[in-house]
Amino acid sequence: MNQPLVSVICACYNQSRYVIESLESVKNQTYKNLEIIIWDDASKDDSVKIIEQWISYHPYLNIQFIQNRENRGICKSLNTAQNQSTGKYIKLFALDDILYPDKITRHVNILEKSAENEVLVF
Repeated sequence: MNQPLVSVICACYNQSRYVIESLESVKNQTYKNLEIIIWDDASKDDSVKIIEQWISYHPYLNIQFIQNRENRGICKSLNTAQNQSTGKYIKLFALDDILYPDKITRHVNILEKSAENEVLVF
């Protein structure tokens, strides 16, 4: 079965305490056809260093990292990340949350069986 690409857009601002656990929950999804787009909105803590290190440990993953030099706010940053995405579906995700391992699988299954005018799963 051909699985559609899902873009997981991971938003970060000063979330160094949670970023590893959050990114691990994305990596450990049962659904594997993912692109991970991480954007940091000019964090003032160690978030960028932690993200860059995590990315270096996972070179086999499809990851883009967008690092804002100045804080642009969620709307502008999200628009930039969304413009970089190539997936059929987008999962927005804050890097102080975690995903259950089958979250994306369940949502893709629902969306693939939905009508054309049904575009959101929450």
